[in-house]
Amino acid sequence: MKKFIFLMVFASLSACTSTPKLAEDGDPVPASRLYGYLKKSDAQLVVIHDSVLDGGCMIRLSIDGKPAADIFNGEIAYFGVTIGTHKLVARPLTKCKKSELSEEAINVKAGDALLRRIAATAIQSIPLPSQ
Repeated sequence: MKKFIFLMVFASLSACTSTPKLAEDGDPVPASRLYGYLKKSDAQLVVIHDSVLDGGCMIRLSIDGKPAADIFNGEIAYFGVTIGTHKLVARPLTKCKKSELSEEAINVKAGDALLRRIAATAIQSIPLPSQ
C-alpha cells in the first residue's frame, strides 16, 4: 500500500512540471498578433511560449527593441533575422502572475535555425532534435 501511495504522489507531482515543447507542438500565433520580422532572411528564429505557470499570460516578444509578436501559452512564432547580434526581450502583458521580464542576446550566422522557449522567468535555448 505504501508503494502505491508513493507512486500516486510521484505521478501527481510529475504532472505539474513543465517540459519543453517542440516546435511542431505549438499553435501558430495569428497574423493579427505578429508585428515584424516575418520575411525570409539569413536565419530563422522560432519562439514558443510554454510557461504552464501562467496559463492565460500574454508575452510581448521584441527583437532589437521592435515589437515582433504577442504570444499566448502554447503558441509558436517564426521570424526571419539577419546576420549579427540581436536582443530578444520577453515582457509579460496580461494575466501574468509569475512571469517576469527576460532578455537574451543571440548571435546569428547565415543559415542558422534558432529555437527559443519563453518560460516564466527566462528565454531559454532549446537544442534542435538530432536527426
